[in-house]
Amino acid sequence: MIAPKGTEVAGAIQFKIEGEVYLDDEYIVRAGYSANASIVTDKKIDVIAISEALLQYDSQTKRPYVEIETSNQKFIRKDVELGVSDGVNAELLSGLAKSDKIKVWNKTEPIKRGEVDSRDDGRTKFD
Repeated sequence: MIAPKGTEVAGAIQFKIEGEVYLDDEYIVRAGYSANASIVTDKKIDVIAISEALLQYDSQTKRPYVEIETSNQKFIRKDVELGVSDGVNAELLSGLAKSDKIKVWNKTEPIKRGEVDSRDDGRTKFD
């Protein structure tokens, strides 16, 4: 059982859980300790998956889609159907073909002191 509502303790949300734990004899459990755990709610093996970083969501329908390259730097929108997700990758149920070239978004990072931003006139930032 996992409590449906958490309580805030020292800035962290904590959920009361009840469950069974089976430990090897080499481990000792003491009262009052805290622990972190991963709870697997669903598992699938040998599925086609897509990085969630490539997904976009329609602002009206909230449905996922990707952009597919049709010619040099020309893209079209393709709606996709997703299955289970681990927060990093999502199962792809339908919407793409193996030959589709998905638009990869540029990774954005802050410009660090003294670096040159290649997107502008080459002036050093923060000087």
